[in-house]
Amino acid sequence: MDNNKTFTILMMNIICFLSSASCLLLGVLLIPKLTTYYVVLLIPMLILFLILTVSLNIKIVLSIIELIFGQNDNDEVTDKLNSYRRNINNIVEYSLMILLAILLVIIMILDILLCIKKKKYILLGVSILIWLVLIYSLLKVLLRKE
Repeated sequence: MDNNKTFTILMMNIICFLSSASCLLLGVLLIPKLTTYYVVLLIPMLILFLILTVSLNIKIVLSIIELIFGQNDNDEVTDKLNSYRRNINNIVEYSLMILLAILLVIIMILDILLCIKKKKYILLGVSILIWLVLIYSLLKVLLRKE
């Protein structure tokens, strides 16, 4: 029963790995064709897909190790690999939160620059207010997480 669960998790990790790797490849191929505005937005997304690809690759290796060495009711291997998975999940979670904050700040700066360029000052005030509320909400979630 445990091997079926591990195998199912392995297959899901492989599917997620392939999708994130293909998005990473597509993003890298799109960089020369995009304007500066979109490249600034694309770079954090590429970092996101790179983080996901690496973490899923590690999880695939851990699942394969569990399938090989976790037979015959060997709970020590499974417990140790589960602790490694939890550590990887925590690292990925915090790095994705940091990446989200960076992406929010980049989009906020580009939005402010666009509003100033188009001379939409009322829209600028509203967008700054919305961005401050979003950043406050993100910080509230991050502090609650600790």
